[in-house]
Amino acid sequence: MAHNLSDVLFGGKAGDVALIEATDAGVRSFSYGELNRRVNALGRGLRARLGERGFRVAVLARNSADYVVIYFAVMRAGGVVVPFNWRAGDEAVDFLLRDAAIDMIFTDDAERHGRRPGAVLIGSEAWEALQDEGELDPAPVAEDDIAQILYTSGSTGTPKGVPLSHHGQYWAVEEGAKLVSDPGSYRVLVAAPLFHMNALFNVKRTFRAGGSLVVLPGFTPAGFARAVDTFRCDWVSGVPTMIAMLARHLGDEVPSAFARVRFLFIGSAPYGDNLIAEARRLFPGAEIANFYGTTEAGPTVYGRHPDGRPTPALSCGYPLFQENLRLVAADGTLVEGEGEGTLFMRTPATMAGYLNRPEVSAAVLQDGWYNSRDIIRQDAEGFHYFVGRVDDMFISAGHNIYPAEIERVLEQHPAIEQAIVVPVPDSLKHEVPAAFVVTRGGVALQESEVKEWFVAQADPYLHPRHIFAVPEIPLAQTNKVDRTRLKAEAALRSGRAQGANHAA
Repeated sequence: MAHNLSDVLFGGKAGDVALIEATDAGVRSFSYGELNRRVNALGRGLRARLGERGFRVAVLARNSADYVVIYFAVMRAGGVVVPFNWRAGDEAVDFLLRDAAIDMIFTDDAERHGRRPGAVLIGSEAWEALQDEGELDPAPVAEDDIAQILYTSGSTGTPKGVPLSHHGQYWAVEEGAKLVSDPGSYRVLVAAPLFHMNALFNVKRTFRAGGSLVVLPGFTPAGFARAVDTFRCDWVSGVPTMIAMLARHLGDEVPSAFARVRFLFIGSAPYGDNLIAEARRLFPGAEIANFYGTTEAGPTVYGRHPDGRPTPALSCGYPLFQENLRLVAADGTLVEGEGEGTLFMRTPATMAGYLNRPEVSAAVLQDGWYNSRDIIRQDAEGFHYFVGRVDDMFISAGHNIYPAEIERVLEQHPAIEQAIVVPVPDSLKHEVPAAFVVTRGGVALQESEVKEWFVAQADPYLHPRHIFAVPEIPLAQTNKVDRTRLKAEAALRSGRAQGANHAA
């Protein structure tokens, strides 16, 4: 038998603080004993309503302490929890409910989701009626029993359900918890949405290590900074845009508590030296990790070098388990030594296949190996670096172009804080790179000067044909960069620019 994934809640002592919820309405704090009591009460209610095992429960809600309780209660009771983007359109939500065969919905949105059949509004009379105080032994599970289904749209825009097992996710959490050397003082801040793998992994790892978790409803620079300061968080995480927004919000007024942060995870998108410099300014005592993971194969991929060599600033790290990954070059051979190739992974956390999508599953899985479609470069010491996604690649005049390559170069410019590159249509070259940049202190840029500087740094065919200065990079609902929105805006802006040039 395998561990029920809810067993991670037994990692802390009953009287220790497990969870802090910080909202505009106030702060709620829960010990491990109280959190387990609430999980048991809801789990008992779910069993009474939906049966002993196999039921599926969707969560369409903002981050909260109640969300955390629901997440673990469903699994402890023997069900499958299905977190989903609560801000998704009705058509996408309707698809989820059908695709995952949902038996019950928990939501905090009375108007949009509370009226759906099987919906229970968090905090309502129906919610209270589900609570059944008492002990609850975690449901026994086998190695391949599913704990959760996470939905990912990837680059296709069509939601794909990723069923993940109790055994595989517990393995990933166990390995991740080994990073924590002193769990008694381990306080983690989570502002990313709890329907996303990144946030859920941080939640489970924190509890397995016996630390305490601070949950925010969502990310704002002011709220994030206030939480780090107020609750003395020592592990924080964010995507590059979040760190850039935080730096701009704080300016030179960095709270003293930031100096006690010991670990900063930056993930879900590539970044350059300028962002690293800003991160080190904000968190001078922190070890900074370029976090890499996928929903399909889990977050436990890279770590520290076994010989203690320092991880280069822009590296994802050193493979935790060499036998669990391989790089496949364009000619189909395995990369050994320096070189780059597509990353394949096979770990206990890897999915067995997408929900109800056998053809898509067959395209990315072979003998248990998951094709990430991410291009990774390996250096002479064995460290890995993210080059770009195959799905983001575009062709310009016969050249394969990965946006991340251009972004890293642009972010070395002394006046550019952050850059995002997207393709725009071109009548001669099919597509060309366009860059959205955020400048340091909002200084003005000369597009021609930046292009000339870029060509001196990298191959000329990579240089962005259009450069648009913006006050900030927009985030999608997952807190990742909203590239779809930027592609549309780039096409519109570049069209205007071409029209002006033709008129001239």
